[in-house]
Amino acid sequence: CRAQFVRRMLPGQPQADIDRQLRDLLDGLAQRDPHFRAELTWQLWREPLLTAAGAPIARALLNSAATVLGQPPESCGAPWWTDAALFQTAGIPSVIFGPRGGGIHAIDEWVDLPSLDAVTRTLQTLLSGFGRAA
Repeated sequence: CRAQFVRRMLPGQPQADIDRQLRDLLDGLAQRDPHFRAELTWQLWREPLLTAAGAPIARALLNSAATVLGQPPESCGAPWWTDAALFQTAGIPSVIFGPRGGGIHAIDEWVDLPSLDAVTRTLQTLLSGFGRAA
């Protein structure tokens, strides 16, 4: 049998800690069942994204959104991963901001058009003023 898993990491979680936890789990299963055998291999490791609230790009986006929306958007974490983490790892500060919607990557994916318009206007505001605000 072969099993593959996707594990989302939290900022500050070293791969060695996750590796140790998974190996301990597998060792525990092997102790309970003498027929159980497992091999753990990592196919891919990507750092999670964490951008400081005070980072220039975050402040500029919040200010631009407040201008368009009348108030800053709520900052939050998310359980999914995006390429923004690769940009951050390469030294390019990154934030994620987008419209309301649902069904991501599914046949019934949808987006709220008024919020798409607000995101578009927010990004236009951000881009027109970021060089001066940074």
